[in-house]
Amino acid sequence: MSCLSRALAYKLAQHMNVDVDLVRRENIRMLYEEFDDLKADEQLQQVENKLAMAGLMLPIARERLRLFFKAFVSTPRHQQLLAGIPADVSEWLSKDKVKYIRGK
Repeated sequence: MSCLSRALAYKLAQHMNVDVDLVRRENIRMLYEEFDDLKADEQLQQVENKLAMAGLMLPIARERLRLFFKAFVSTPRHQQLLAGIPADVSEWLSKDKVKYIRGK
């Protein structure tokens, strides 16, 4: 989403009495999913409901950890390091994407 699109989305949200912070959080989530961390970090400072944002960030952090671990499974040294991860955490990371926790 370009800067112009974001600005339009925020103005439309205001005009339609939709929580602008909710729109901002969803936009930041999309930016992080697209690995556009720089833009997401810039907007993160403007989020009012930090707890709701944390709920959106947890699945993204999990997915990035999963991708990281998946990339390093090929070598014996990395397999040894991964073996130290608790079984429940390993299972959590190996599952497909989890559903997002949406804030109010």
